[in-house]
Amino acid sequence: MKKVLSVFLTALLVASTFTFPAAAEIRPLDSDGDFSVYNGELMSYDGSGGAVTIPDDTTSIGDCAFQSAQGAAITSITIPESVTDIKDYAFSGCANITNITIPDSVTKMGDGIFEGCTNLKNVTFQNNLSYLSDSTFDDCSSLTNIALPVGATVIGSSAFYGCIALTNVTIPNTVTSIGNMAFFDCTNLKSINTPGSVKSFGYMEFDGCSKNLIINCTAGSYAESYAKNNSINYSTRIASISVSEKPTKLNYKKGQALNLSGGKLKVVYADSSTKTIAMASASASGYNSGKKGKQTITLKYKGVSCKLTITVN
Repeated sequence: MKKVLSVFLTALLVASTFTFPAAAEIRPLDSDGDFSVYNGELMSYDGSGGAVTIPDDTTSIGDCAFQSAQGAAITSITIPESVTDIKDYAFSGCANITNITIPDSVTKMGDGIFEGCTNLKNVTFQNNLSYLSDSTFDDCSSLTNIALPVGATVIGSSAFYGCIALTNVTIPNTVTSIGNMAFFDCTNLKSINTPGSVKSFGYMEFDGCSKNLIINCTAGSYAESYAKNNSINYSTRIASISVSEKPTKLNYKKGQALNLSGGKLKVVYADSSTKTIAMASASASGYNSGKKGKQTITLKYKGVSCKLTITVN
């Protein structure tokens, strides 16, 4: 009994001398108290809506930070360059935002960031995100313009699910994988430019999309094979050609034959991929060796043409 009592008294003595840390305090950064921020992370928004500017020293936007009744009243949000991380569903349900820019400081974005932002029309990525997360634009029914982040390698599942106003999408040539149902029920999607870098599509990728959807792709690519196997329209056509490097010889004496050596053409395909070819690979017409002066000749490659100006002296 004495031994038990001794242990009990010792424990009381230790407890009485131990200093417990103060409870973490969540306090507003700005004088109006619109934001609750802890250790640089914006936890919630309690303002009245309208145009909102996130405080400059915010480093992270927390889960569901603007997913509230007040969030629904926001018309615009400005994200400062101090923010590096935007967490799950941060702006979900902010139904009256129409435009937003993601600064280049942001390196991580969680799932469902803009889910249910039904009036969001334009999104600008100034950053090089490697991963566009699941459900990022789920049910953004007004989204019409999206330039995906350069450097992205993965587009997550349901990323554009139900984006019924989206008509055209260009996938960056760094993307290798597109998740399940990424474009499910995009009923007005007319074309998607898919580079040869894409090696994987998920299931039900384009279910619910228009029957007129065209996958623009590179001949022999995974995207072409996917389109064939799923009875989706596709095109491997050349969109344009242009002179990327002029030939060595641009000035001719009367009677000399046309020489395109050293010249190069830039070929742009329907999926926005490009390649460079020798100008001599194209056919040339319109050259008259017996006529002095400037001449514009036509270069044609696989049915697509461009112009080149030379001079006969």
